[in-house]
Amino acid sequence: MVPALYFRAWIVIVSITVILWTYKNTKFPAIAFGFLFVASIFNLFFDISIFYTEKLAHQDTRTTLFIAIRIFFSYMLFVSMRNAQRIPKGNDKWNILLPFKKHDQSPNSAY
Repeated sequence: MVPALYFRAWIVIVSITVILWTYKNTKFPAIAFGFLFVASIFNLFFDISIFYTEKLAHQDTRTTLFIAIRIFFSYMLFVSMRNAQRIPKGNDKWNILLPFKKHDQSPNSAY
């Protein structure tokens, strides 16, 4: 089972690298986020059916929390796919504090 986990780890690393490249270059980010969303859902179902079967028979809070966190991250990938057209241009896409930046509220603005 260890070789399978190493293989899956390399797939995750390559997927994250591709996502970062598409985000940086703004080339097809919705397709990349969609691919990662589908891969994460299949990965979650695979893990539940193979690795968590005995843990789900004797459920504890930690297992439930871990699965809930994975579902949340899959949902965030879905939201990222849906909002890919809203990715800012230039260096603003790497600005974590961009949502808190003041917008131009002049009367001639587009709002």
